[in-house]
Amino acid sequence: MHPKTYTLCEVGGPKDQSLLTYSPYCDKVHRVLRFAGIPYERNVGAHPGVFKKYNPLGKVPVLLADQEAITDSTKIIKFLVQQHPDTLGYFDTDTHAAESWLWEEFADTVLNGYLVGSRWADEENWPRLKQALF
Repeated sequence: MHPKTYTLCEVGGPKDQSLLTYSPYCDKVHRVLRFAGIPYERNVGAHPGVFKKYNPLGKVPVLLADQEAITDSTKIIKFLVQQHPDTLGYFDTDTHAAESWLWEEFADTVLNGYLVGSRWADEENWPRLKQALF
């Protein structure tokens, strides 16, 4: 039986609401929850340290599942897959499941650096991004 309530503790997004959150890790959890049709509430903090009572490292996202804190976007998604196999347990073989988690880890550890760096790497990009997000 899966938890009755989910609350995603996160940081907010830009003023124009073009993004739900500045954090790609929080965004990843949002996407999984919405894809699976899992209802959840948002607890948006001014900065990640607001949620230190749930994660002593002061990092987001934190998913509260009936007040049990799950930290780290990958751990959160694995938890959701276990709790909601009907909508998220879509791997037809163990090999496909393993490959999927490898791609997920690759995105977190390798691609994220390029994502963050691209915000400032192009002289034309930063002024547009700054105006849109801040």
